[in-house]
Amino acid sequence: MKFIKIFYVIIFFVILCFGIKGPSYGEERNISVFVGGTKIAINVPPDYAEVQRKASPELWKIAESWTPQTKELLALIVERTVIESSTEKPITLKKYLLVQAPKQNKNAKLSEGDFSQFKKEFKQNEKTLGTKGKDEEDKTIKDPRDPLSEFINPKHLETGSFPLGFFHETANSIGNVVIIKQIKGGVGEKAPYFTAVANNILFLKGKLFYLYVLKEYHSQSDSDWVKIMSEHWVNTTIESNKEKKIVKPEPIRKKEKKDDKKDLVQKQGGDIKIFFTNGRTLDCEKVWREGNTVFVIGKGKKYAVGYSESEIDMEKSFGVKKD
Repeated sequence: MKFIKIFYVIIFFVILCFGIKGPSYGEERNISVFVGGTKIAINVPPDYAEVQRKASPELWKIAESWTPQTKELLALIVERTVIESSTEKPITLKKYLLVQAPKQNKNAKLSEGDFSQFKKEFKQNEKTLGTKGKDEEDKTIKDPRDPLSEFINPKHLETGSFPLGFFHETANSIGNVVIIKQIKGGVGEKAPYFTAVANNILFLKGKLFYLYVLKEYHSQSDSDWVKIMSEHWVNTTIESNKEKKIVKPEPIRKKEKKDDKKDLVQKQGGDIKIFFTNGRTLDCEKVWREGNTVFVIGKGKKYAVGYSESEIDMEKSFGVKKD
């Protein structure tokens, strides 16, 4: 009995030290942050965990290095394997998530019009560097005069940033991707270090805040990854902050209810095109539905992204009529 008590004490101490919250691997959950006193639910993706400032000051310091003085760092989310790994070696983060909020007017409640104006100014302020963003990255880089090729040239040791353009915009969010170049190493050993950063700005409950997805950049697959992760994180966070409505129980129907997942799969044939209510379309290879969420795997993508049924024209996409 004494041994069992000691065992549970040790387990509790390990969890406390590493600052791990929530359930085990593979499960999504929410944490709470406060923007000007307003509680915002932030989704934590599967196999990721929130870092506690006091428990992991070294990791928190890395997050603070990405936080300008005009913003407040609200949360750092990293892979669980990073938190659970040995601390004997210096910690390096190859991919992680940040939640920040602007300090200015954080107590003010913004309107939809305010956010629309903010998005307009945000897009106008992005530097183009004479490129077309994503189009430049998609090209096979052979021409040494290509701007992106020049930027990632290891011989060039000047810090800077290269915008790849905006990849999503809705009434509640907007996101763009930038490659950041830093210089690391001592005298005679300096080398450029690149990070792909997806800057996602959300407007929920009258508050403005930022979700950043960062990954060590080596090729286009890395910038693609921050986009895919961003779309999932933004969608699940928006869904987590929706007000729960009390739904009255529906009367029992004699007709058997169709299996939702099978319903969508049966309507697939070859290439699948999803039509969104905002006019956007998406070509995908696989689609299924779980509850009120439709999961899709885009063409050439490895990860599924979940969308609320309200975001998709279900009748146009699958012939599923609203009840």
